[in-house]
Amino acid sequence: MRWARLAVGTFGYGAFGIAVNLIAFSSASGSTMILAPLILLAIATATLVVYYSLSWRFHTKSRRITGRIITPPLQSIVLLAATSWDTGMTDEAAVNFSNSIAYPSTVIERITESVEPMTRSVRVESTYSYRFSSSGTTAVVPTDLVKRGVLRDGLKFFDHEDRRLSSLPNTRAAGYILSVIRRLLKQAGGTALVQFQTLDASGHSTELSLAALLVSTKPVEDSKVIDLTDAVALLPTTVNGGRLLLSINKMIRVIAGEYPLLVVAGKPPEQLDGTGTFRIRLIYRLIPDRYFVKVTGSGTNKRLWAEWLQGIPRRYLGIPPTSIAHELKNASRTASFHANIKGPERTYLGRQRVVNWPSNVDVDLSSNQYAMRRRLGQRHAHLYFSGTNDLRDSYYECTFFERVPGSVGQAALASLASTILLVIATIDHLGYTQLNKTDILAVLLALPAIAGTWLGLSQNDTISGPTVAARVSSIVTLATSLLGAWFYSVLPSFVSSAENGGVHGPASVASDPTHLTDRPWQWAWILVCGLAAGNLIGILTCWFFRSMVQAQFTGRTELT
Repeated sequence: MRWARLAVGTFGYGAFGIAVNLIAFSSASGSTMILAPLILLAIATATLVVYYSLSWRFHTKSRRITGRIITPPLQSIVLLAATSWDTGMTDEAAVNFSNSIAYPSTVIERITESVEPMTRSVRVESTYSYRFSSSGTTAVVPTDLVKRGVLRDGLKFFDHEDRRLSSLPNTRAAGYILSVIRRLLKQAGGTALVQFQTLDASGHSTELSLAALLVSTKPVEDSKVIDLTDAVALLPTTVNGGRLLLSINKMIRVIAGEYPLLVVAGKPPEQLDGTGTFRIRLIYRLIPDRYFVKVTGSGTNKRLWAEWLQGIPRRYLGIPPTSIAHELKNASRTASFHANIKGPERTYLGRQRVVNWPSNVDVDLSSNQYAMRRRLGQRHAHLYFSGTNDLRDSYYECTFFERVPGSVGQAALASLASTILLVIATIDHLGYTQLNKTDILAVLLALPAIAGTWLGLSQNDTISGPTVAARVSSIVTLATSLLGAWFYSVLPSFVSSAENGGVHGPASVASDPTHLTDRPWQWAWILVCGLAAGNLIGILTCWFFRSMVQAQFTGRTELT
């Protein structure tokens, strides 16, 4: 594929260049043999279309590593649970772990998530604070819940003293969860544990089905989850064992779609009230789903379509998005949830909301106890929840505005310089008198183009980048400056036209206001000068508006 693409591209570009040169030579020499160059040009164009199609496929095709997924035998998982965890598992440790999965808000006191943007991903730092009865043994606690089949990049764990912690691999984590469920069934009494492990005529058991669920790398089908929970609910227990079966089933439903990241946290410090506290910090990189807005389905609202349309120039002009959306799935897992989002350099918080995805509809938070940090021109956003309802598929979306002058001010200065030089050149060519003929003005006309390219199109700051207005203004400045330099070198002036026998001379200009009709090429100066002036007015208006918005935010206080 690679060599074929290179061969097609080489032939296409070469044939295209030869065809253009032949057409230019035929036109200059007055030759009538132009059919063959046109045929060659058509072939070269078709070849380049094929080349770009191959290039698109080559650069965008998903490349997957082929091979078999090796799944450890289920019996080894069960054996691992029996030999490695069962002997040290206590009733208290099993209950603490099951509560942290099934009823996390009773165990996890606080979750603080701090988000900071990177080039394409975001850096997330989460801190979990646990409190539960100390069992005196080494504690294994669940932290974040990750969708099955999804990887976490750069994942690191730290304790309260910033010492590195190790997370359990998939097989050992599955063994520990299975050991917890065994212990809970033993507490439930009756013959629950025996029937849980008993093989049927086909060699299967509820325990083996649960082990297959725990080591699955993909989300488990709902039908299999229902069958498994029904089998657990029918296990015979004592009178007080039903509550434990409910905890087990709720834990199974959670783990079926997301697997917990288990960390060996060590022995908790004892406190006067007999409880132990843990504080675990984890850091990872995440590529957010809403980095660029995507419109899917027919039920999307107008606001989502507007965001999608606004994202088109951002994608094709290489402008990073100004919004950061962080998922709030952990808000309902704790009694106190804090989300802190930090914007890129040289920005401030402009908008914030809690929105559902993918409907893009604002979430009604009237039934929740929450608070948001007010927009005061600061760079960070803060959202707090206390005992909230389930907020899955909800995001805390923050939009950050660039601080003025920023890239808008740079683009405005380049546009101002270009417009002034274009006005001087226009007066020189259309005026009654002409300045000394020199090429220095043509050189000066090209300088704003270079400045606009450097200031508005540079990629030095890849996290925040310029605004759409600054980049579009820089492109217009580039185009008008280069056109002005070309017009100054090619088009004749008014005075030179009159000296060469033009209809209108300098003496007759005042008596004939329509003198431009005999020189239609001079309208090019008026058009390019008007385009530059419109570009200047637009970018200055944008600068003024952004200054007013920033002043509005920075002039506030926390209570006014």
